[in-house]
Amino acid sequence: MKQNSYTLKSLSITRWSARADACRALNASWSEIINSLSLIKNNENEKCITRNEAKGLFKSLQSLETAFLTVFWTYVLEQFNITNKTLQGTAIDIGTASKLYTSLINLIRETRDRFDYFEEQAKTMSGIELYQDGKSRLKKKESIL
Repeated sequence: MKQNSYTLKSLSITRWSARADACRALNASWSEIINSLSLIKNNENEKCITRNEAKGLFKSLQSLETAFLTVFWTYVLEQFNITNKTLQGTAIDIGTASKLYTSLINLIRETRDRFDYFEEQAKTMSGIELYQDGKSRLKKKESIL
């Protein structure tokens, strides 16, 4: 395990900082998580439900789409988290708050043009070069009785 590895976090519905922590941990420990899930899903000593859950998570992480979103959201949420913590400080004034909000607006505008950067980071992190097919599950037709 890496010296600077992170602990995986569960998502919080209400706290941005928890989401930033969860994305950062996933991003920083991507290969370790993949390896661990692979070991768990193939371990006959694990409960069936545990192996199936690991198999599902492993499959989800084996896509460029998931890697891309992990890289993208880590970047965005980190910036929002830094701003959030600064805004919660006791010494904040209205001028600084206004500058921080303006910087976030500019960040989002600039981020729209950085698709290629995030995609390259995701490819490097995951080792996956292609997006999955757009195949979706067939819907079952309801029979009329």
